[in-house]
Amino acid sequence: MIDANHPLQSVLASLCAPQRGDGRAPVIAVTATDTGVGTSYVARMLSLLAAQHYAPYGQRVALVDMDISKQSQMLFFNEAAAQYGDIQGPFDATFGEDPYWQVSPDGMDEFGRRKSAALYGGLNLVGQTGLAVTEFRWSEIKDGQSVHIRAARNYWHALRDQFALVIVDTPAFDRADTALTVIPEADKTVIVCAPDTAGLPSQRELSNKIEAEQGRCAGLVVNEGPARAQSQLA
Repeated sequence: MIDANHPLQSVLASLCAPQRGDGRAPVIAVTATDTGVGTSYVARMLSLLAAQHYAPYGQRVALVDMDISKQSQMLFFNEAAAQYGDIQGPFDATFGEDPYWQVSPDGMDEFGRRKSAALYGGLNLVGQTGLAVTEFRWSEIKDGQSVHIRAARNYWHALRDQFALVIVDTPAFDRADTALTVIPEADKTVIVCAPDTAGLPSQRELSNKIEAEQGRCAGLVVNEGPARAQSQLA
């Protein structure tokens, strides 16, 4: 169990309000200007807090790890099985839609048929937490294949129909701009930063970029380390 008074609890409440008019789950993107400020930590804690809230109602929360080159979320939960429970899966993470990952050229089976995108992206259930976490399976990528992150509106809608909340952990912009593929589809985007960078022009510049991409920037989460965070949400 996570302390209900965790500083990110109020951040989560702000990000989830108001509810969508169509009753579907919100998609919240978490990003940053710089690597190393705790984007994955914030995304994970928001997801766990949300899962703790929704689990008694029989609903699950999805944590989507779009930083496919690192896959830090499943690495964390595999190492923390004693605390959060054994991993169940992987299950099909596509939900019948073209997902946010694209492998090219297509993998082919022994009969010359195109392999499903589900081969590369799995969904794992974390113990009894009510949290489902994505994982990209690099072991299935063969020599000569490459992976691209793409816009996938129908995919995000499919996740809205399956979960109570969807949190998307994206790479920081100093490494890649793949967050721009989900930001236009997200209900809100939150920027994570360190205390000494909160006032830098780069934070406002990223906020403006999010808005220019038809996203909604909810503000900053100033990450001061485990169990400490200050929100500056709009």
